[in-house]
Amino acid sequence: MSHSSTFDQHVGACQRVGCGLPLAQALAISTRLEGVVQDSPGVELAEISGAVRRRCQQIARIDVLVAGAGLDGVVASLRRSPDVGLIAESSPSQVRVIVQDALEVEIKLVPVAQFGAAWLFSTGSGAHYRALGLRAEELGLRLSEAGLLRGDQVVAARTEQEMFSALGLPYIPPELREGAGEVEAARAGELPRLVGLGALRGDLHVRTNWSDGQASLETMVAAARTLGREYIAITDALYPLSHGFDEAALTRQIAEIRGLRARSPGIGILCGVELNPAADGSLSVSAALLDQLDLVGVALYSDFEQTRAEATARVVRALENPRVAVFLIPTCRASGPCLPLRLDFDAVIAAAVRTGTALGIDPRPECFPEREQFIRAAARAGAKLLINSNARTPAALGDADHAAIYMARRAWAERGQALNTLPLPEFLRALKVWDRPIAKAAPRRRTTMVRHRVQH
Repeated sequence: MSHSSTFDQHVGACQRVGCGLPLAQALAISTRLEGVVQDSPGVELAEISGAVRRRCQQIARIDVLVAGAGLDGVVASLRRSPDVGLIAESSPSQVRVIVQDALEVEIKLVPVAQFGAAWLFSTGSGAHYRALGLRAEELGLRLSEAGLLRGDQVVAARTEQEMFSALGLPYIPPELREGAGEVEAARAGELPRLVGLGALRGDLHVRTNWSDGQASLETMVAAARTLGREYIAITDALYPLSHGFDEAALTRQIAEIRGLRARSPGIGILCGVELNPAADGSLSVSAALLDQLDLVGVALYSDFEQTRAEATARVVRALENPRVAVFLIPTCRASGPCLPLRLDFDAVIAAAVRTGTALGIDPRPECFPEREQFIRAAARAGAKLLINSNARTPAALGDADHAAIYMARRAWAERGQALNTLPLPEFLRALKVWDRPIAKAAPRRRTTMVRHRVQH
């Protein structure tokens, strides 16, 4: 598959985000409702479909597919659910309810023998389903909600795996089903090996109450360890109006982190920072202080009046700095109104690839609707990626395992590109770094740490 497509081309090829609830909220509601439906009398199968199953960033409707004896038991169960505000419509084959005062949930009954065909249809997207229909026609078949047919004979219908197999295709993960070339890639044997759910070992974008976070350093590290993280980078933001977090505070924090390392076996704690490059792309923090850090990230918090050319040159210069390892929030403003940055994203991606600087993926749903297309263009270009939580609370640390990783999967990000799926020593070797003090971070692991220098 060609990797030469540009960001602007991807924007035209992929589905844009509509209005609705952020995925994390919709997914939580969907999971509860799915459980209610599955436990209802007469239900044999119940599965989430539609945009939630494809893990779109914004969800306008929740779709649930049901197979069984009927929907009467489902309706009775829904009336007892605290999530359901109104049952707007009920028939023998369909129930429509309203949750969160506005979000519509559609529950549809289908025969067990046709469940796979109906699930494939209701999952969508429309563009994906049309591409599958064209593939069926090439094979002398007809694709329908009732199954894959040859004349009047059903070739496949019970499971999605049967459907894809009958079409001569490998299984296509739901996150890819957007009509963006996934069927052609499947035919050519070029589907990406997506970064796996639960594969994240580290979180490299975490804030504490040293800046605008809401929990202490110790609390955030403990929460990360509970989640199973093997390493974490503390990246409090040092920029104007940063709640008193300045160079002096960063120096004190580095000392505190180093002390915490010795008391925290089993998790690597990296000293990091999030910096706002100056209008010309330079960093105001002294090189001596930056050299004490394990990870330096940048994000833009000022000078939004710059032209596209000026803003792009600013970012490119920052990425060319050998101390900058990651552009943490490449597609939006990180504070105040979250609006798209005026950047030449193809130039930014090219600079990231050329310099070895990673590009961050975080779960904030309000940022930049075309972010998936940016990530896909970056992945196709071979950029390094970091899937992070951008957490300010312990509870938010888990967002990297849900919204952020789903965004990466929808953007065709492959396993090897998400650097924080690697064990810590391999992560450090893959990251754009020079000789870092992290080699002394965990005395019990010193034999596994590798001091290294990347030439620039």
